Amino acid sequence: MKQTAPAFPLYFEYRLQARRPALYAALGMGIIAGYAALVADAMLALPAVGAYIGLVLWRLWRNPAAGLRFSAQDLEVFDPQEARRFALREIRSARLSTGLLCEGICVLTLRDGTCLALPPDALPPLAKLRLEFARHGIETR
Repeated sequence: MKQTAPAFPLYFEYRLQARRPALYAALGMGIIAGYAALVADAMLALPAVGAYIGLVLWRLWRNPAAGLRFSAQDLEVFDPQEARRFALREIRSARLSTGLLCEGICVLTLRDGTCLALPPDALPPLAKLRLEFARHGIETR
């Protein structure tokens, strides 16, 4: 019997990294502020501007990433602190909601009754996440 491929890809990855346009814009603004402080002879502002530029450069160098990856059998969630992998067959449901201070909240309920909150930085837009859970046969609430 010939097997056919599914009508949709079973693989999905979402990744959020520090190296994105907003951080480069912040670096540019810091450099402009440093130049303005030099031109205006505002030497007291230079240490603060230098610290700001240093922090932005450190974040660019570190480039922390967070995200999630669906495969045919697993869900992998990662952020700068940890990476976790769940077998899709062990996930009973996912509760998705919007938070007050973040774009979304996802709590997985496993078959053994354990509830685990996923890191907010690792989540794609909730509509896309809901679609991916449905594609993999996981109930969402």
